[in-house]
Amino acid sequence: MTNQPPLAELLRAATREQHQQLDRHPLLRPLIQPGIRAEQYSAALAALHGPTAELERQVEPLFQGQSGPGYSPRIRLLAQDLARLHGQPRPYQGPLLKLHNPAQQIGGLYVLEGSRMGAFAIAQRLEQDLPDLPRDFFGNGGRRGWPDYWPPLLASLDPSQYPDAIQGAQQAFEAFIQHLSACH
Repeated sequence: MTNQPPLAELLRAATREQHQQLDRHPLLRPLIQPGIRAEQYSAALAALHGPTAELERQVEPLFQGQSGPGYSPRIRLLAQDLARLHGQPRPYQGPLLKLHNPAQQIGGLYVLEGSRMGAFAIAQRLEQDLPDLPRDFFGNGGRRGWPDYWPPLLASLDPSQYPDAIQGAQQAFEAFIQHLSACH
């Protein structure tokens, strides 16, 4: 048995740079800064639609046939918010995203769930600066901790599958980064 760090820690370390790059992206940065304008918010939602929809589609097989509380896709909430703002989703322009196995899909889910947790801070900013605008995508997404299904998914992987999970997370971050850059 090796003394390998937990997968969540490995995922965080392997994607730290991409995560920072995404957080600093010009389309997303206004979401957490004071004074966000409605058009900035709408542009961010329009740009987030493509990679979010693609990634949610890719991780869906992890939850097929399961009952009880599980993953809750948020693309419908994003689309509703965007429609209420009279915005249009930007067509996906990122790299071909292929999460071929459950380990890669878990890596992709790491990115989706991380964005769900980050949504809490964005929802607070939107409440302050744009209280009359819809914010279900961010407002209903914020959880302060990982959901109940996350620990069993991580435990389902053997350490030999960790590289695939890391690759899946890196692919997911790259999909967001490249798509947002194409939209900017």
